Amino acid sequence: MLVTMVDSSHSEYNADCDYGIVEISRELQQSLADRAKRLRQLWKHDHEVWEIYYWGAPVDFVSYSDDLQAVTSDDGFNDTGWIMTQLQLSVPEDRSQRIECAQTILEVDPADGSIEVKFTAIPKHSDIYVTTRLVPLSSLLHPTAK
Repeated sequence: MLVTMVDSSHSEYNADCDYGIVEISRELQQSLADRAKRLRQLWKHDHEVWEIYYWGAPVDFVSYSDDLQAVTSDDGFNDTGWIMTQLQLSVPEDRSQRIECAQTILEVDPADGSIEVKFTAIPKHSDIYVTTRLVPLSSLLHPTAK
């Protein structure tokens, strides 16, 4: 499971979307691998293509809860803004935020051609975007949980 900090397009408001949680399934890994392959093919022919968006994102945006404290206090989380964990987090339903227009975004790092992934959405009844931190594709395809 991936737990990541969330950034908001509004400097003082995030609609209680403090963290993003993504269950890393085989289906998600296969989808990301396929999409990364297509992005690499595009980037190989046109270095102006450095980001690609897909509708839909398997992310749950949540507000802070006690279950997240053990995960978010880890030094690795504080260094990168994200962490893989084996903990099964039980986030109370009232902490999970309703969203719309969710997207999965893959980005190419022009320096080395590596790919990173982030997820974004608009919280319901707001006019802001919330976006997870960038996570290396390799970490999602071959997760090493703590």
